Amino acid sequence: MGFTSKRLAETLVTQNGDLGLMPLLRSPFEPGGAVVVTGVTGFVGRALAQTLRQTVSQPLVLPVRKRHDPARIQASLGLEKTARPACHVLPIDVDDDVQKTIARLRPYRIKAIVHAAGSCHYTSDHDLIRGNQQLTQYWLDVGRALDVERFVYISTAFCGGRREGVLPERLHEDGEGEDLTRYMWSKRTTEHLVAASQLPFLILRPSILIGHSQTGNYDGRLYGPYQIWAAILRWLTADDVSGVSQMLGNNGSLPLLHIDMFQQLFQAAWQHVPPQSIMHLVSREDQELRHCLVKYCAAMKLSPDDRLLRRTSEERLRMWHKHVRVNLQISHHHWQFSQGWLNQLAHVVPALPSVTPESFLTCHNWFQQNHKTFVTLPALKAEGNLAG
Repeated sequence: MGFTSKRLAETLVTQNGDLGLMPLLRSPFEPGGAVVVTGVTGFVGRALAQTLRQTVSQPLVLPVRKRHDPARIQASLGLEKTARPACHVLPIDVDDDVQKTIARLRPYRIKAIVHAAGSCHYTSDHDLIRGNQQLTQYWLDVGRALDVERFVYISTAFCGGRREGVLPERLHEDGEGEDLTRYMWSKRTTEHLVAASQLPFLILRPSILIGHSQTGNYDGRLYGPYQIWAAILRWLTADDVSGVSQMLGNNGSLPLLHIDMFQQLFQAAWQHVPPQSIMHLVSREDQELRHCLVKYCAAMKLSPDDRLLRRTSEERLRMWHKHVRVNLQISHHHWQFSQGWLNQLAHVVPALPSVTPESFLTCHNWFQQNHKTFVTLPALKAEGNLAG
């Protein structure tokens, strides 16, 4: 019998939010057929496909929009056609009737879906509803039609909004916390769709993902500290650094997670956490990282546009703040996440991951050396206009 979202929320509340209601799986989960991974053209989806390739023996099916070249996707993922398990990049138009996609996927014997595709827009309800609620409902419909054994949804640790105390590993309701962006609302609403689907689901909530803990390599979009650093390079001069430090302040926390640590935790959750579960994927430590961000920002080497030098420091800082406002709001709050499943997995995963000041510095240094490869922030408009 499937769980409705209300029944799941009530069950988890009675378990004190620590998800001690079910034991870990005795044997690692292995699906009885192929695994669909959505979002493989993005940072998170790529990481999940690479992890599952090393975890499962069944084929991977990687749906992409028709505008993408399957051969280029294969190459970017390092998924050669001769690799085992087999990896099939499948152009699919999610604007088509869902029955066409179901018919297209049925020959692959799909038995699990890992849904990482979605919209990260901060403000546009249209983009968020289309990219999160509607797209997830589409893949839930596919999952029900194909009778999948597991549906994994990649959410966010911040979907409960800003609030005092510990965010529990259960469904959040509207009004329990303050949504700093519409993105938080969208992901929370989408979680309820997943929980009401009557599929065997697993909702995973990562915190802010950053580069590899050893190399610093990062090929995602400019979110979190990367957005703060990129805006400093784009808008500020060395004379503005003290103003940045004041805006960042010393209060709050910075919940970061290296991409390789995210992969490690995903693999552990995939193999050992039972269905109908919600798990935070967070680092064990983050208190020092807030102060590290301030220090790393102050040490950045700046070569500002000549036109910026004609503006006052106040004007430049105002433009910087415009681009990083949401990240500042997030970093000013002391985030606490229930780690019930992490505590249980400590018996299975000997060394649970932590982001350290040293590994965070590795990511900062990598960005300093490679920031020109990123999509830049909006360029300066006509002379005399700093509007982004």
